Amino acid sequence: MKQNRIITSILAILFFQLANAQAPATGRYYIRLANGQALEAENNTYKNDGCKVQIWKQRFTLNQIWDISNAGDGKFYIKNVGAGKNLDAHAAAVNTNASKVQLWQVLPANMNQKWIFQRVSANRYTIRNAASATNKVLDVTGAA
Repeated sequence: MKQNRIITSILAILFFQLANAQAPATGRYYIRLANGQALEAENNTYKNDGCKVQIWKQRFTLNQIWDISNAGDGKFYIKNVGAGKNLDAHAAAVNTNASKVQLWQVLPANMNQKWIFQRVSANRYTIRNAASATNKVLDVTGAA
């Protein structure tokens, strides 16, 4: 029986395979939680707007690869390589705990598609949504 944990929005410390830096360099990454599971777009719907984002065993598939690019002012876009869509906090609920995080078509002007990386330690960051006035960060349901 497969177990998946949906990414909801908003306090997981994610592990990146990065060089020591205050913020990640732009580039292509697997985003992993400290427990080793990878952030991914749900395999059957990853090309659709609203696709759920979850964690899963790292499989090195396109739906688990993310392009991080500079959005200016210390903010970044996180785009799923397989889908070509951005990580997007549901606009109506960016200040609410447990709000939906999804993939959505690239909309560069939308703050809910911009993310701020806050370094916790070497190669570990929290990811905060730039649109959240209450500083909500990416989180996983189920205490993963």
